[in-house]
Amino acid sequence: MKLEKAIIQKLEKDLETVKTMDDLLGKNGVIKKLVKHLTERLLQEELTHHLGYERYQKREHHGSNSRNGSSTKHLKGEFGSIAIDVPRDREGEFEPLLIARHQREFGDLEGKILSLYARGMSVRDIREHLQDLYGLELSTAFISRLTD
Repeated sequence: MKLEKAIIQKLEKDLETVKTMDDLLGKNGVIKKLVKHLTERLLQEELTHHLGYERYQKREHHGSNSRNGSSTKHLKGEFGSIAIDVPRDREGEFEPLLIARHQREFGDLEGKILSLYARGMSVRDIREHLQDLYGLELSTAFISRLTD
């Protein structure tokens, strides 16, 4: 996937406003916006491949299935919680590969939590650590269920 000039120009404009690490990696940081945009773009490309025609292209002999808006999904990961728009199809057959239907985490958050637990950190320490580093607000009950 090539990044369009408009995306690169927007990213460069956003980078001009970065003065601290929080501006880059924080709650509304540039990296978080980029991850959101690229994830949504890849999901759109997956749907295009699934349907067999480009967005806004006249459908000819591609069956009755078509695009049907999107739904918002909140994913947790290294950059905190990110709300992404997941595209849908009318027949409900679209199964994204990048972000599976019931997936709630980016990357290997579960593996990181288990690694911290295996190294002897308490559930509360893990909770505070993830909140400090990534801005994730996970309950101790969630972490406890995960480590069990």
